[in-house]
Amino acid sequence: RRNRRREAAGGEGEREPPPEGGGDSGFQEDGTLTQDREKEPDNGLPDLPPDEEEGCRTPEELLEQLETEGYAVLADDILLEKGTTLEIMMENDALVDMNGYSITVSREASLLVTGPVCFRGTVEEGRALFQISGASYLEEGVEIWAEGEGGIAVEVFNTSRGGMLGLRNTTIGASGDGCIALKETDIELILENVCIIAEGRNSTGIDTDGPVNLRFCRVISEGESIVTPDSVFIDISEVSPLLTAVRRRSGKYITLKGWRKAG
Repeated sequence: RRNRRREAAGGEGEREPPPEGGGDSGFQEDGTLTQDREKEPDNGLPDLPPDEEEGCRTPEELLEQLETEGYAVLADDILLEKGTTLEIMMENDALVDMNGYSITVSREASLLVTGPVCFRGTVEEGRALFQISGASYLEEGVEIWAEGEGGIAVEVFNTSRGGMLGLRNTTIGASGDGCIALKETDIELILENVCIIAEGRNSTGIDTDGPVNLRFCRVISEGESIVTPDSVFIDISEVSPLLTAVRRRSGKYITLKGWRKAG
Protein backbone atom coordinates (compact mmCIF):
# COMPACT_ATOMS: atom_id res chain seq x y z
CA ARG A 1 0.00 0.00 0.00
CA ARG A 2 2.78 2.43 0.88
CA ASN A 3 4.46 1.94 -2.51
CA ARG A 4 1.18 2.60 -4.26
CA ARG A 5 0.56 5.84 -2.35
CA ARG A 6 4.09 7.08 -2.91
CA GLU A 7 3.57 6.69 -6.64
CA ALA A 8 0.29 8.61 -6.41
CA ALA A 9 2.08 11.39 -4.55
CA GLY A 10 4.65 11.80 -7.31
CA GLY A 11 7.17 9.21 -6.16
CA GLU A 12 9.30 6.82 -8.12
CA GLY A 13 6.56 5.56 -10.47
CA GLU A 14 7.00 2.29 -12.35
CA ARG A 15 10.27 0.51 -11.85
CA GLU A 16 12.47 -0.74 -14.63
CA PRO A 17 12.70 -4.54 -14.92
CA PRO A 18 15.89 -6.13 -13.58
CA PRO A 19 18.80 -6.40 -16.04
CA GLU A 20 18.79 -9.36 -18.36
CA GLY A 21 20.45 -12.29 -16.73
CA GLY A 22 19.56 -11.15 -13.23
CA GLY A 23 16.65 -13.61 -12.92
CA ASP A 24 14.80 -13.60 -9.63
CA SER A 25 17.90 -13.77 -7.49
CA GLY A 26 18.24 -10.00 -7.28
CA PHE A 27 21.85 -10.07 -8.59
CA GLN A 28 23.37 -9.33 -11.94
CA GLU A 29 25.82 -11.65 -13.62
CA ASP A 30 28.77 -9.72 -12.16
CA GLY A 31 27.44 -10.28 -8.65
CA THR A 32 26.26 -6.73 -7.99
CA LEU A 33 22.81 -6.06 -6.53
CA THR A 34 20.23 -4.94 -9.09
CA GLN A 35 18.58 -1.56 -8.64
CA ASP A 36 15.24 -3.34 -8.27
CA ARG A 37 16.35 -4.93 -4.98
CA GLU A 38 18.03 -1.90 -3.46
CA LYS A 39 16.38 -0.24 -0.49
CA GLU A 40 13.84 2.39 -1.47
CA PRO A 41 15.08 5.94 -0.89
CA ASP A 42 13.37 8.11 1.69
CA ASN A 43 11.36 10.68 -0.25
CA GLY A 44 10.72 12.84 2.80
CA LEU A 45 6.97 12.13 2.88
CA PRO A 46 5.34 11.02 6.12
CA ASP A 47 4.05 7.47 6.40
CA LEU A 48 0.74 7.36 4.61
CA PRO A 49 -2.53 6.35 6.22
CA PRO A 50 -4.97 3.58 5.47
CA ASP A 51 -7.51 3.80 2.68
CA GLU A 52 -10.64 5.93 2.89
CA GLU A 53 -12.72 3.34 4.74
CA GLU A 54 -10.25 3.71 7.59
CA GLY A 55 -9.96 7.50 7.27
CA CYS A 56 -11.17 10.26 9.60
CA ARG A 57 -14.82 11.01 10.24
CA THR A 58 -14.64 12.94 13.51
CA PRO A 59 -12.43 15.68 14.99
CA GLU A 60 -10.99 13.14 17.44
CA GLU A 61 -10.00 10.75 14.65
CA LEU A 62 -8.41 13.59 12.69
CA LEU A 63 -6.29 14.66 15.67
CA GLU A 64 -5.24 11.09 16.47
CA GLN A 65 -4.26 10.34 12.87
CA LEU A 66 -2.13 13.48 12.61
CA GLU A 67 -0.38 12.91 15.93
CA THR A 68 0.43 9.26 15.20
CA GLU A 69 1.08 9.30 11.43
CA GLY A 70 1.75 12.91 10.45
CA TYR A 71 -0.81 12.40 7.69
CA ALA A 72 -4.59 12.10 7.63
CA VAL A 73 -7.24 11.49 4.99
CA LEU A 74 -10.87 12.46 5.48
CA ALA A 75 -13.57 9.85 4.92
CA ASP A 76 -16.41 12.28 5.65
CA ASP A 77 -17.07 15.94 6.41
CA ILE A 78 -15.63 16.94 9.79
CA LEU A 79 -18.07 18.91 11.94
CA LEU A 80 -17.13 20.82 15.08
CA GLU A 81 -20.47 21.14 16.84
CA LYS A 82 -21.53 23.84 19.27
CA GLY A 83 -19.36 23.70 22.41
CA THR A 84 -16.64 21.63 20.68
CA THR A 85 -12.97 22.64 20.72
CA LEU A 86 -10.31 21.09 18.49
CA GLU A 87 -6.62 21.95 18.96
CA ILE A 88 -4.05 20.68 16.48
CA MET A 89 -0.50 21.70 17.36
CA MET A 90 2.22 20.17 15.18
CA GLU A 91 5.97 20.62 15.31
CA ASN A 92 6.80 18.60 12.17
CA ASP A 93 5.35 18.75 8.66
CA ALA A 94 1.90 17.19 8.43
CA LEU A 95 -0.60 16.77 5.60
CA VAL A 96 -4.38 16.42 5.57
CA ASP A 97 -5.90 15.04 2.38
CA MET A 98 -9.38 16.57 2.39
CA ASN A 99 -10.45 13.94 -0.14
CA GLY A 100 -13.41 15.96 -1.43
CA TYR A 101 -14.74 16.72 2.07
CA SER A 102 -14.72 19.82 4.26
CA ILE A 103 -14.17 20.99 7.83
CA THR A 104 -17.00 23.01 9.38
CA VAL A 105 -16.65 25.05 12.57
CA SER A 106 -20.12 25.69 13.97
CA ARG A 107 -21.21 28.73 15.93
CA GLU A 108 -19.84 28.58 19.50
CA ALA A 109 -17.29 25.94 18.47
CA SER A 110 -13.57 26.69 18.22
CA LEU A 111 -10.62 25.50 16.16
CA LEU A 112 -6.92 26.10 16.75
CA VAL A 113 -4.29 24.83 14.32
CA THR A 114 -0.63 25.77 14.71
CA GLY A 115 2.50 24.49 13.02
CA PRO A 116 3.38 23.26 9.51
CA VAL A 117 0.09 21.54 8.65
CA CYS A 118 -1.14 21.54 5.04
CA PHE A 119 -4.82 20.92 4.28
CA ARG A 120 -5.29 20.16 0.58
CA GLY A 121 -8.14 18.89 -1.54
CA THR A 122 -10.63 19.38 -4.34
CA VAL A 123 -13.88 21.21 -3.72
CA GLU A 124 -17.17 21.60 -5.58
CA GLU A 125 -18.25 24.92 -7.06
CA GLY A 126 -19.50 27.32 -4.40
CA ARG A 127 -18.30 25.15 -1.54
CA ALA A 128 -15.38 25.77 0.83
CA LEU A 129 -12.78 23.44 2.29
CA PHE A 130 -13.10 25.33 5.59
CA GLN A 131 -16.56 26.65 6.53
CA ILE A 132 -16.26 28.80 9.63
CA SER A 133 -19.04 30.13 11.86
CA GLY A 134 -17.12 29.86 15.15
CA ALA A 135 -13.77 31.09 16.43
CA SER A 136 -10.90 29.72 14.34
CA TYR A 137 -7.16 30.36 14.51
CA LEU A 138 -4.78 29.09 11.83
CA GLU A 139 -1.24 30.08 12.67
CA GLU A 140 2.50 29.55 12.33
CA GLY A 141 2.87 27.61 9.10
CA VAL A 142 -0.67 26.39 8.36
CA GLU A 143 -1.50 26.07 4.65
CA ILE A 144 -4.91 25.54 3.07
CA TRP A 145 -5.16 24.75 -0.65
CA ALA A 146 -8.42 24.24 -2.55
CA GLU A 147 -8.59 22.97 -6.12
CA GLY A 148 -11.63 23.09 -8.38
CA GLU A 149 -13.63 25.42 -10.59
CA GLY A 150 -15.58 27.92 -8.49
CA GLY A 151 -14.25 26.43 -5.26
CA ILE A 152 -13.39 28.34 -2.08
CA ALA A 153 -10.51 27.59 0.27
CA VAL A 154 -11.82 29.36 3.42
CA GLU A 155 -15.22 30.96 3.98
CA VAL A 156 -16.26 32.75 7.18
CA PHE A 157 -19.98 33.11 8.02
CA ASN A 158 -22.03 34.84 10.71
CA THR A 159 -19.30 37.21 11.79
CA SER A 160 -21.81 39.28 13.75
CA ARG A 161 -22.68 36.17 15.77
CA GLY A 162 -19.28 34.79 16.59
CA GLY A 163 -17.73 33.69 13.32
CA MET A 164 -14.12 34.88 13.28
CA LEU A 165 -10.82 33.93 11.71
CA GLY A 166 -7.37 34.61 13.14
CA LEU A 167 -4.45 34.18 10.74
CA ARG A 168 -0.72 34.57 11.36
CA ASN A 169 2.08 33.24 9.15
CA THR A 170 -0.59 31.41 7.17
CA THR A 171 -1.01 30.57 3.47
CA ILE A 172 -4.43 30.25 1.85
CA GLY A 173 -4.61 29.27 -1.81
CA ALA A 174 -7.17 28.27 -4.42
CA SER A 175 -6.76 27.00 -7.96
CA GLY A 176 -9.42 26.84 -10.67
CA ASP A 177 -11.49 29.13 -12.85
CA GLY A 178 -13.65 31.41 -10.70
CA CYS A 179 -12.11 30.20 -7.44
CA ILE A 180 -11.82 32.28 -4.26
CA ALA A 181 -9.04 31.87 -1.72
CA LEU A 182 -10.62 33.73 1.23
CA LYS A 183 -14.25 34.80 1.49
CA GLU A 184 -15.59 36.71 4.49
CA THR A 185 -18.64 38.82 5.27
CA ASP A 186 -19.18 42.00 7.21
CA ILE A 187 -16.35 42.56 9.70
CA GLU A 188 -13.03 44.27 9.13
CA LEU A 189 -10.50 41.81 7.78
CA ILE A 190 -7.14 42.44 9.47
CA LEU A 191 -4.29 40.32 8.13
CA GLU A 192 -0.62 40.30 9.07
CA ASN A 193 2.07 38.00 7.66
CA VAL A 194 -0.46 36.16 5.52
CA CYS A 195 -0.08 34.88 1.95
CA ILE A 196 -3.19 34.66 -0.27
CA ILE A 197 -2.92 33.06 -3.72
CA ALA A 198 -5.65 32.54 -6.36
CA GLU A 199 -4.89 30.81 -9.66
CA GLY A 200 -7.22 30.60 -12.66
CA ARG A 201 -9.39 32.80 -14.84
CA ASN A 202 -11.68 35.13 -12.89
CA SER A 203 -10.14 33.97 -9.63
CA THR A 204 -10.22 36.15 -6.51
CA GLY A 205 -7.75 36.37 -3.67
CA ILE A 206 -9.98 38.06 -1.05
CA ASP A 207 -13.74 38.56 -1.38
CA THR A 208 -15.34 40.45 1.50
CA ASP A 209 -18.12 42.91 2.28
CA GLY A 210 -16.08 44.77 4.90
CA PRO A 211 -12.86 46.79 5.03
CA VAL A 212 -9.49 45.14 4.49
CA ASN A 213 -6.29 45.90 6.39
CA LEU A 214 -3.06 44.28 5.15
CA ARG A 215 0.35 44.44 6.80
CA PHE A 216 3.36 42.38 5.67
CA CYS A 217 1.04 40.36 3.44
CA ARG A 218 1.14 38.93 -0.06
CA VAL A 219 -2.07 38.79 -2.12
CA ILE A 220 -1.56 37.44 -5.65
CA SER A 221 -4.32 36.50 -8.08
CA GLU A 222 -4.65 35.77 -11.78
CA GLY A 223 -8.03 37.53 -11.60
CA GLU A 224 -8.73 40.06 -8.84
CA SER A 225 -6.62 40.45 -5.75
CA ILE A 226 -9.24 42.05 -3.45
CA VAL A 227 -12.95 42.57 -4.04
CA THR A 228 -14.83 44.73 -1.50
CA PRO A 229 -17.24 47.66 -1.51
CA ASP A 230 -15.43 49.05 1.54
CA SER A 231 -12.04 50.65 2.27
CA VAL A 232 -8.64 48.98 1.92
CA PHE A 233 -5.43 49.75 3.81
CA ILE A 234 -2.18 48.27 2.48
CA ASP A 235 0.99 48.55 4.52
CA ILE A 236 4.29 47.04 3.30
CA SER A 237 2.51 44.33 1.34
CA GLU A 238 2.69 42.80 -2.13
CA VAL A 239 -0.57 43.01 -4.06
CA SER A 240 -1.27 42.03 -7.66
CA PRO A 241 -3.30 43.09 -9.54
CA LEU A 242 -3.66 46.34 -7.66
CA LEU A 243 -7.27 46.52 -6.57
CA THR A 244 -8.99 47.09 -9.87
CA ALA A 245 -12.18 45.62 -8.44
CA VAL A 246 -12.06 47.95 -5.46
CA ARG A 247 -11.68 50.96 -7.72
CA ARG A 248 -14.74 49.95 -9.70
CA ARG A 249 -17.02 49.00 -6.82
CA SER A 250 -16.04 51.18 -3.92
CA GLY A 251 -16.90 54.79 -3.24
CA LYS A 252 -14.56 54.70 -0.24
CA TYR A 253 -10.83 55.09 -0.04
CA ILE A 254 -7.76 53.00 -0.73
CA THR A 255 -4.72 53.74 1.40
CA LEU A 256 -1.36 52.56 0.13
CA LYS A 257 1.60 52.64 2.48
CA GLY A 258 4.80 51.01 1.38
CA TRP A 259 2.96 48.73 -1.04
CA ARG A 260 4.58 47.13 -4.04
CA LYS A 261 3.09 45.42 -7.03
CA ALA A 262 4.24 41.87 -7.70
CA GLY A 263 6.56 41.36 -10.63
